Formats: sequence, C-alpha cells, structure tokens
Amino acid sequence: MSLLSRRLDPAVVVDVVVSCSVAALATWWWHQFRLGGLVYGGLVGVVLLWRRRRPLVVLGVVAALSTVVAPIEVNGTTMHEGMLLVSLAVAAYAVVAYGRTILAAVSGGVGAAVGRCQILRRHHLGRRKRGHVAGAHEVQSVPRR
Repeated sequence: MSLLSRRLDPAVVVDVVVSCSVAALATWWWHQFRLGGLVYGGLVGVVLLWRRRRPLVVLGVVAALSTVVAPIEVNGTTMHEGMLLVSLAVAAYAVVAYGRTILAAVSGGVGAAVGRCQILRRHHLGRRKRGHVAGAHEVQSVPRR
C-alpha cells in the first residue's frame, strides 16, 4: 500500500491541529517576544503529540516546561500565565481522557493542581522581584488606630 492511498487517521489530524494551535497561541500571547513564545509553544506542541500514548509523562513535561518559563522576563515582559495554564489544562485533560486507570486520572489531577500552583507562584514571584505593585490579594492588612 502506498503512502498516498492511505487515509489519515482523524486522531493524528486532531493531535497536529492541537499542537500547532498551542504553538500559535503561545507566539501570539507573548507578542513582545515572539521567538520565546514560539520556542515554548513548539516544545509544548511537540510534547502534546504524545498525549494519547503517555499522558502522565506529557503532563509532567508540560508542567515542568511551564514552571521553568513562568518567571522568565525578556524586554520587560513575561509569558502570559493564561497560556501556561491552557497548556497544562490540555495535558491534564489527556490524562483523564486517555489514562489507563482511575489512579492515573487522579494522580494526573493532583499533578495538574500542583503544576498550576507552581506556575502561578513562580510567575508572581518573578513579578515581585521586578518591583510589581502588589495586587489586592497581596496587600497586607494595615492596623487600625
């Protein structure tokens, strides 16, 4: 059978579309440093191609990449935390949808929660180091007179 006569598996097409979408979104969301967004999106997109076969490994790699990228600042900008969380959500969905056991799904959910906390913590720590003004959730209470 020749390669031209073989039909494409719809799952493969969906995987490629999801991976390309992640790369495009990352590039768009870090618009001040497109190369950084493209590198992050490309790495996460390539890893997400294996989300049906090895969902827990994919979740771990995506969480690690996102945690590493969160505090990086280039030209006064960082990767938008929404992009980091979207990538993590796609990987967490894969664990629930394609995991072999309920234990894998539960551990994936716990891993996603821990990854989300690490991403947000590192992202906000990076903002504080740069002199970011505290938000409402960061303001300490002032004693009353």
